[in-house]
Amino acid sequence: MPISATGNRVFPPNSSPPPRWGRTEEGVIFPPRQAVPAETSPSPQSPPIKGGEGLSREAGFSLVELLVVIFLIGLMSAVVVLNMPKGDRGPNEQAQALAARLRMAAEESITTGRTLGARVTDLNYEFQVLKAGQWQGVGNDRILPADYWQEGTMVEVAANGREKAEAGPTIIFDPIGMVTPFTITLTRDGRSLTLTGDGKGGVAITGDGDA
Repeated sequence: MPISATGNRVFPPNSSPPPRWGRTEEGVIFPPRQAVPAETSPSPQSPPIKGGEGLSREAGFSLVELLVVIFLIGLMSAVVVLNMPKGDRGPNEQAQALAARLRMAAEESITTGRTLGARVTDLNYEFQVLKAGQWQGVGNDRILPADYWQEGTMVEVAANGREKAEAGPTIIFDPIGMVTPFTITLTRDGRSLTLTGDGKGGVAITGDGDA
């Protein structure tokens, strides 16, 4: 078959070219053009994550959330322990229960922004709240319940260097974290324990009780 100078095949004028081939007046046949694939652009890629940036918050808990959960677990555990049935309790059990409630009162005052108080007498102790300038009992509060001393327990109280007041709370818990310094000594059957408040919500127990 003749080839033109341009390299194209030449068919006679009256001949039929193969399907889809083109023809010129000179009888030069051009092969069909091949479809040129369109250039494909690379798909956009997300920038690499560095140092955990961009991670969803649902992937874990924040430090504040963990601290809140731990605080609530500890609070509920203390409530369960303090509300367990009471048997014959010596100075150690009574001192531990009172110390736990005093610490909880300090935390509760800061958390709720309320001014709380604890009134300690020879017969019992109870917690109060300051409302409209008046001290009122907290009522049947499961976190800060009132309690009576075990029969035969002697109580000595000194708050802020003074003997226990005749009216109002013995210990005051301020929302900014300040607490009235105090000492409470429990004596029963010749054994004594002393609770000492450091003025910041901490309570230490010392003595020769039945621990």
